[in-house]
Amino acid sequence: MQKQINDTIQFIQLFTRHYQEIGTLFPTSSYAGRAMADELARRRGQNRRILEVGSGTGAMTVEIAPQLRAGDELHLCEINSELVEVLRQRIETEPVFAGVRDQIFIHEMSVLDVKADRPFDVIISSLPFNVLPFELTQEIIAYYRRVLAPDGTFTYIEYIGGRTLKSIFTPSAEADEVQRFMGALQTEHSFRREVVFMNLPPAWIHHLRLSAPEATDAHKRHVAPREQIGWGAFRFDRDALFFVLGILGLSSLLRRRWLALLAVPVALFFRDPKREIVADDTAVLAGADGKVMAIEKMHDSRFGEGEWCRIVVFLSIFDVHVNRAPVAGKVVDRLSQGGGFAVASSAEADHNVAEFTVIETVHGRCVVAQRVGAVARRLVNRAPVDSLLAQGEKFGLMRFGSRMDIYLPADGVEPLVTVGQTVQGGITPIARWK
Repeated sequence: MQKQINDTIQFIQLFTRHYQEIGTLFPTSSYAGRAMADELARRRGQNRRILEVGSGTGAMTVEIAPQLRAGDELHLCEINSELVEVLRQRIETEPVFAGVRDQIFIHEMSVLDVKADRPFDVIISSLPFNVLPFELTQEIIAYYRRVLAPDGTFTYIEYIGGRTLKSIFTPSAEADEVQRFMGALQTEHSFRREVVFMNLPPAWIHHLRLSAPEATDAHKRHVAPREQIGWGAFRFDRDALFFVLGILGLSSLLRRRWLALLAVPVALFFRDPKREIVADDTAVLAGADGKVMAIEKMHDSRFGEGEWCRIVVFLSIFDVHVNRAPVAGKVVDRLSQGGGFAVASSAEADHNVAEFTVIETVHGRCVVAQRVGAVARRLVNRAPVDSLLAQGEKFGLMRFGSRMDIYLPADGVEPLVTVGQTVQGGITPIARWK
């Protein structure tokens, strides 16, 4: 704790001398640093090349270093000589860098002067785009486009409220241009955005792909460790917050303590137990917990002219309702179906409200249908078109009891489950690719 306080004081002192280059009064928190290193953690394999831009005193570097594997290279770019000196000292003395020091290269220069003999797989940038000149911002993003590998990811941090404060206190046409430019970049290329409240100030973490991914790129990624909150070993999906906090607030407002007890079963419904996903490119994993209702061959022209093998899983109110990708691939389409709210275990549920996610894989297409039931009236899908899903990765949620249908090419798979069998999402193989 004392070291953290000393590091913060040192950072503030440096900020007072170089505020235009640093752009923020406080160092990046460990929470934000881990969020920014998340896409590196997801990337499989070795010999990865990482570029961290605006390394400062190493607040993010200490979160990246534990992710390094044999053959990886971490290139740190920092233009300020005082910050570089602090960074060098940390790398030479702190235990977190032991064993990887010879894999770290410091570039004391503008990022535009960093020579890239090979593409970078991951770029992590803490540059304060909101305060940079518009022309420089354009040049930096153009550089990132040139040096980032086709399947690479670009992550940067943006402080919440920074744009608003700048427009109020230092309005300028150039600042407006930067905001429009970065906003358009997010709209076109962002595939995930996280909010980190445990940072001063709170921040958005933007994850972008600057070129369109291929379905094969999904096989290069681990499951993203996100969307969980909770205490200790108990974890639940973030959608629970609205209900849990609402119940607790109502209990306090009405002064009825017993009402707070209702938050317990609600949190249990939204539970999201930690699971070790073992990817298997030859298999299709269950997308949800529940019981197999049907295994049938059918035609559905919405997904193609061929015959499909549909495996239907019913979720009771007691099952985990987090949904996981049964295969690794790229989301190429999303379809919505209007309809009724029949009991999910009945044949009439085929006509219930549903959300279809079409995933392109190296073996063919897989269609995942989230269907509501008689009680469930809400489907949550967090996998937009063009996003990549690792096998077993969480992509959505169904509330209060429903069912999931998985469509696979009938001539391309062999079912591995039987009607009545209980399955676990991301764990149980339900079919094998031929």
